[in-house]
Amino acid sequence: MKKRFLNVLLSMGLVMVTLVGCGNSNGVRDNTAETKSDSNDKIIVGVALPTAQEERWVRDKEAIEAAAEEMGIEVLVQVANNDSDKQYSQIENLVAQGVDAIMFTPVDTGAVSNVIQNAHDEGIIVVNYDRMPSDCYLDAAVKYDDVRNGELIASAVAKTVSEGNYVILNGDKSSGASVVMLHDGMVSQIQNYIDAGDVTIVADQYCKEWKAEEAMAYMENILSENKNQISAVLAMNDGIASGAIRALDAQGLAGKVPVSGMDAELSAAQRIIAGTQTSTLFKDTKELAKLALQTTVALVKGEDPGLTDTENNGYMDVPIRGLDAIVVTKDNLDEILIDGGYMTHEEVYGN
Repeated sequence: MKKRFLNVLLSMGLVMVTLVGCGNSNGVRDNTAETKSDSNDKIIVGVALPTAQEERWVRDKEAIEAAAEEMGIEVLVQVANNDSDKQYSQIENLVAQGVDAIMFTPVDTGAVSNVIQNAHDEGIIVVNYDRMPSDCYLDAAVKYDDVRNGELIASAVAKTVSEGNYVILNGDKSSGASVVMLHDGMVSQIQNYIDAGDVTIVADQYCKEWKAEEAMAYMENILSENKNQISAVLAMNDGIASGAIRALDAQGLAGKVPVSGMDAELSAAQRIIAGTQTSTLFKDTKELAKLALQTTVALVKGEDPGLTDTENNGYMDVPIRGLDAIVVTKDNLDEILIDGGYMTHEEVYGN
């Protein structure tokens, strides 16, 4: 493990000083610093994930651990369960343990800036995992394109119905730029219909902690206020979609109103087959985890990870590796999710 501080060892008149340089206040890393390639120590990556209360993040955790084992590196995984203060403390502890890198997905994109900047200042590689934080140094980010994801979420529904009252159910506002960009992508796909007067957005709500219960409560009120005259629901993930569908079902509208989602959860796949959810967005967690760890390890070793794109997070243009998501509908669900090994035929179809 890297030595983070100046150590002076006095033994029989011999003084040994080992110094590892840290990034300066301008976010420029000292290229003369010792890299992991200079030693045979096992690379240790601290991983901070937002929650284990959603199927998507359980899959990410499992994928990261599997990829780490395959690559021969050690990961220390921390899960905050959507508590930003808890996550801050977890990252502080990873820094104190002297990990070589921290790979993280923030609960609140603005709440971790200081602790991530501190990690960088201690000479620790910091890599964002699929949800960009604001206003702090990052060595890299490996993520799906949020604007493009929003476009894909809306596209499946827009192909089905291009007029009437639309509802947008977003994730938690504290998720920051990711939610904003997802929202912008969704609206861009229906903007022509809005401009033509064919589509009206009658509700545009944010669901605290991405909870299905929040989405259900919002949807119940929206249906009441609009006398059940809702044509489509753009839900930012599958949990939110599930809440909206429960509210629709209570009014006999489940399966009649198209509902999108994201994350390709098993319950969403079951709803797609049942006809109550129109689509979900599949983000290959195995590929994401592998590429994120490969990028992190390359940076720890002082190697070029080959990142050519950038995304600004309010502090700097962050080098990024982008991935493409896939819209899953009843037509391609078997091929993408079952043949791809993410779930079994029995789990989806119940037989």
